[in-house]
Amino acid sequence: MSSADYPGHSILKTDAVLVIDLDETLLSINSFKIWAAYFLYGKFDSLKFKQRIFLRIRAWRIFFRRKILKHSHAKTKSDLHSLWIETPDDNALENIVAKLEKKIRPNMLEILELISKSKCDAVIATAATSLYAEKFASRIGFANIISTRLNEKENRGEEKARRVLEFISEQKWENRKKIFFTDHLEDMPFIMKSDKLMWFGKKDEVNGIQKLLPKLDIVTCNNLSAEEIMSRLLA
Repeated sequence: MSSADYPGHSILKTDAVLVIDLDETLLSINSFKIWAAYFLYGKFDSLKFKQRIFLRIRAWRIFFRRKILKHSHAKTKSDLHSLWIETPDDNALENIVAKLEKKIRPNMLEILELISKSKCDAVIATAATSLYAEKFASRIGFANIISTRLNEKENRGEEKARRVLEFISEQKWENRKKIFFTDHLEDMPFIMKSDKLMWFGKKDEVNGIQKLLPKLDIVTCNNLSAEEIMSRLLA
């Protein structure tokens, strides 16, 4: 994406570290649904017809085990990741990334410009599989991403907080303000370590967070414009 993709006022600079969740925060949707659906309905042009049929049969089996046998979401994601590696298609991955780019929240565009212009340090921290999350993050200007790699513990909750804090320590950013963008109470372990929360979740959950963390600066972002979010970020 070029700077022309991000209309708005001149970009300022912040010394804070931005930690940004992906699904339903930076994106308006859950990226897993787009990736999973692609196994069944997407184009795999580099695969032969029989390979595409075999791929979809195996994908249906994975979804069956999730729905009927109650396999965990983490297990389903890992199985799909393994399946994709066995039948790689660079064009298919490009198609998925392109679909995700269209789902970026409009009110996050100025934040992305801040990041793409190297006006702040930022990291995407997501439970999404690294298979597409890393390529997507790089495409939109992030140098840093923490995601779920194959055969690793899912990057969520306590694990996400541990990995983000470890990353911040490795970068020598411990003494800098941490601003966390998220939509989910599952992220409470890192919310508790943050200096400011940019909240994209349910409005009725804010009061509970504020009662638990009365000193935390919380900004509810869903109905804010890109300019308003930028202003509250830099306040």
